[in-house]
Amino acid sequence: MNAGSNDGLNSDLTTEQLDTPITIDEIIKVLSQLNHNKSADLNSVVADVFIESKQFISPFLCSIFNHIFNTGIYPEAWSKGAIIPIYKKGDPNNPTSYRGITIVNTMAKILSLLLRVCINKWCDNKGNMNS
Repeated sequence: MNAGSNDGLNSDLTTEQLDTPITIDEIIKVLSQLNHNKSADLNSVVADVFIESKQFISPFLCSIFNHIFNTGIYPEAWSKGAIIPIYKKGDPNNPTSYRGITIVNTMAKILSLLLRVCINKWCDNKGNMNS
């Protein structure tokens, strides 16, 4: 980007930190933050499997996630979800008495959490640079 351009964007904004590979330690940290005893995904996989085996499974997940990150090829099955209506209160015959929760693929959820952590860290660093 031209430093003299008037497009309103910060000219020193770089993305090198966003291009770094996902690490095993990052995966272990995200897996440690998952909640036990949650609903299974559409393939009947529960997060507990990943939580309890995080030391063993993290290197494999690291390889898979970095491959997805490097190639840009995202598994189609991970894009599917099921919206389940959960009753809140009021008239059970009124659709507004329900809220929807989406059941997504557990692997997709883990990757999404990893990317969110990375983006949040990048935003925090950029915010501190501009202070």
